[in-house]
Amino acid sequence: MKKLFLFAFLFTFFGCGSEDEKEITFIIHSSETITQATTWSGNHKIQGTLTVNGQLNIDACTLIHMDSDSVIHVSDGGSVVAVGRENCPIEITSAKEIPAAGDWSGIEIYPTASSNNEFTWVNLKYAGSDYGAFWLESNVTIKFSNLTLENIKDNGIVFGDDTKLPVFSNVKFKNVGSYLIEGYADGFKQLTPIVSENNSKNYVYVKNGALTETATWKNLSVPYLLESLDVEAPLTIKEGTILNMKNDSVINVSNSGAIITQGTELAPVVFNSEKSTPEAGDWSGFEIYATSSNQNSFQHTYIKNVGNYYGALWLEDGSEISISNTVFENVKENAITMAGVIKVKSFENNSFKNVEKYPIVTHANNVKDLRPIIHENLGKERVLINGGHVDTTGTWLNLSLPYELETIDIMESTLTVEEGVELLMAPETTVRVFDNGALILNGTTENRVIVKSSKSAPAGGDWSCFEIYATASNESSFRNADIMHGGYSGYGHLWIEDGATIELENVIFGESKDSCDVSGDGNIDETNTTYDICE
Repeated sequence: MKKLFLFAFLFTFFGCGSEDEKEITFIIHSSETITQATTWSGNHKIQGTLTVNGQLNIDACTLIHMDSDSVIHVSDGGSVVAVGRENCPIEITSAKEIPAAGDWSGIEIYPTASSNNEFTWVNLKYAGSDYGAFWLESNVTIKFSNLTLENIKDNGIVFGDDTKLPVFSNVKFKNVGSYLIEGYADGFKQLTPIVSENNSKNYVYVKNGALTETATWKNLSVPYLLESLDVEAPLTIKEGTILNMKNDSVINVSNSGAIITQGTELAPVVFNSEKSTPEAGDWSGFEIYATSSNQNSFQHTYIKNVGNYYGALWLEDGSEISISNTVFENVKENAITMAGVIKVKSFENNSFKNVEKYPIVTHANNVKDLRPIIHENLGKERVLINGGHVDTTGTWLNLSLPYELETIDIMESTLTVEEGVELLMAPETTVRVFDNGALILNGTTENRVIVKSSKSAPAGGDWSCFEIYATASNESSFRNADIMHGGYSGYGHLWIEDGATIELENVIFGESKDSCDVSGDGNIDETNTTYDICE
C-alpha cells in the first residue's frame, strides 16, 4: 500500500469556517484484476486498467481517483455495484491536481459481465474517450439512478444493441463535450427525463438502425437526434418531444411497425432539421408501407424543413393513418403523397405552410376522407388527385382550396362533390362513370361547383369530358355547376351513352373546343340549363 499526499479542503461542520490541509491516503490499484467479491470504501486510486471479473461493491462516500488514461473494464461475470447516498455519494474522478475533461478513459462493460451492474448516487468526473464515459456493449444490463456525469470529453453514455436499463432515473449531464447519450433505437424506450447543463451537443443520439420492440419515447427535456430509422414495431412519441433529423435521413415504417405521435396543443411533438440554419429538404421525411400496422397516427405534430421527391409523408397503397392538428412547414416537394388507396381514419385541422409544390397528392379513392385544411404560401394552391378509381361512396368536401383532377373512374359507388368545390381539370382528363356508379355535382345558387381547366391560360379543349355510361346508375346529377374548357376528345363537356341518364339543373356550359357541350344518345332531364349538341 502506497501513500499519496495532496491538498484537500476540510468540509465545514457546525459553523466552523476554518480550512486546513489534510493528508489523504489512497489504496493503489495498478493494472489489477478482481476475480472475487470485493468491497471498497475509503479512498482508492486506479492506474492503468482495472479489470473486474468478480463483483466489486463500492460503498457510499468512497473516493476513487483515476490516473491518466485509466479505465475500468467489466467482463467475464464481473460487475460493479456502486451505491452511494444522497448525503454521501461515491465520487470517481481524475487524479490530477488540476483536472480536465478526458484525463481518464471511462468505464467499459462487456456482454460477458453479469447483469448486476449499478451506479446509484455516483458522481463521475473528467472522463472521456471516443467510446464515452460509460461504454456499454450489446446485451449489457445496468442500473443508473441519481448519477452525475460532469466534465466529460466526448460522449456521456454509449450503448449497443439490446442494452438493458431496468432503472434509469435522475441522471444529470454537465459540461459534456459531445452527445449526452448515444445508442440504438431499442434502448431509448428505457430512458426517463434527464438533467442537462452546459453541454456541447445537447442531444440524445439515435444511431442508424431498426426499432424492433414496442417502445415509448418520452420527452427527455433535451432533443433526440436521429439518423435514418426503420420502425418495425409500434413507436409512441410522447407530448413535448423534439426530434432533430440528420441530413437526408428518413423514417421508414414497415413490418408491423407504427409511428404514433401524441402531442398536445401546448406540447406538440416536433420533427425538425438538426441544422442551426434549417432549410426545406434538409431531411427526407416519413415512408409508411402497407406492411406497417394500422396504428399510424400523427396528433399535434410539427414536421419541418423536410421533403424529397416522394413527399414529406409518403404512404404506400394499403397503408393506414390518422392525421390531426399536424403542421407541415418548409417542405421541399409535396407535403403528403398517398401513393394508392389509403385508409385515412381521421384527417382534421391540418396545416401546410411554405410547401414547394402540392400540400396533398392523392389517389381519388382517398379524397372522401379529407377535411378542410389551413394553408399559407403553397407552390401549388390545390390538392392533386392523380387519377385512380372511386369505388366507395363519399363526398369531396371544399378543403378551402381547389382540386386538380387527373382521369378517374367512378364505379359501384356514388361520388358527391360538395358546394363551393372547384375542380381544375388537368390536360386530357376524363371522368368516367359506369358499373352502377354515379356522379353528383351538388352546388347551390350561392356556392356553385366550378369545373374548368387547370392551365394558367385556359382554353376550350384543355381537358376531355365527363362520360356517363349505360351501366351507370340513374343517380348522376349536375346542379348549380359551371363547366368550361372541355371537349378535347370532340364529345363536348359531357358524353352520355345510349341508355344512360343524367339530371342537369342550373348548369352553365362554356368555352368548349368545338363550341358544343353535350353528345351521345342518353337521356337528359334538364332544368334551367341550355347546351349545344355536338354533331
